[in-house]
Amino acid sequence: MNEPRGRKGTFAGRCMLFCALICSGLSAAGCGGGTDVAPWPAGDTSYDFDRPDAAFELDAVLGEISGLAVLGDGTLAAVQDEDGILYVLDPSTGGIIDERTFGPPGDYEAVALGAGRLFILEAGGRLYRFDDWTASALDGSEFELDLPARCDGEGLRYDPEGDRLLVSCKERSGPHLGQEKAVFAFDTAGRLLAERPVYALDPRAFAVSVDDHPVNEAVRSMLSERVDLSGLKPSELALHPLTGEIFVLTSVREAVFSMRRDGSVTGVWKLEDALLEQPEGMDFLPNGDLYISSEAGVGGRGVLLRFDYRAPQQTSTP
Repeated sequence: MNEPRGRKGTFAGRCMLFCALICSGLSAAGCGGGTDVAPWPAGDTSYDFDRPDAAFELDAVLGEISGLAVLGDGTLAAVQDEDGILYVLDPSTGGIIDERTFGPPGDYEAVALGAGRLFILEAGGRLYRFDDWTASALDGSEFELDLPARCDGEGLRYDPEGDRLLVSCKERSGPHLGQEKAVFAFDTAGRLLAERPVYALDPRAFAVSVDDHPVNEAVRSMLSERVDLSGLKPSELALHPLTGEIFVLTSVREAVFSMRRDGSVTGVWKLEDALLEQPEGMDFLPNGDLYISSEAGVGGRGVLLRFDYRAPQQTSTP
């Protein structure tokens, strides 16, 4: 889904100015009191998110690319948030190999492959399932996920543990979660969405992790209960094929973080703003290499980046 450009920065600027004016009359100890939420740990060096190993400019039709998935034949599946078309991409060039219509125009945000089936998610909660994703004409089933109002479902990934889909909310996750961002589980066999989220992500810890400027801390401490200033907007999920960790991409204040199955965060990485205007797609190759796609900036093209996996060095003990 498109983020408002320009107005977002204007609002943030007003908040910072408001906070700065108040802080000018307070002592350093009293202003920007911070938060009692511990930041998430810094990520390891498995990926160099400052320097992609490959970068491709996408076709103009993918200026609104919003979902990405590695297919069983090694190609990449992509959707964009305007047309019901599945695009098959060459991972070595980013070029379009094939196009397959699957539905009417809509706000399509994610695509995932699991157990030989292809799934596509619309932001409002409509889920498409295609048992034969290789067919030239895609014909599948539709389900309505009972996502919370204003959830804006954007993250989707198949989890072989339990034959389920993980679905993340980019916005509000329900009245009982406040500003925490939920990841729900959808049982593909029973076609049921779990009533409670399997993970609830704390935006305050994310905010402290990626930006600890004192003015920003002061704004958060004063307004965070009323306005979501964290920038934690989960736009995609992916499962690391070698470590089993769940990776989450956030399209605002561009970053990636990883967590274990128990929900504990293992690392957070800030992405290079100049490379990714609005990252919304992400998936792994079987060897751990990571692809991230981003929507186009004004007058530009969407991009596809590859970050090669470098296994952490084992520390030997004397």
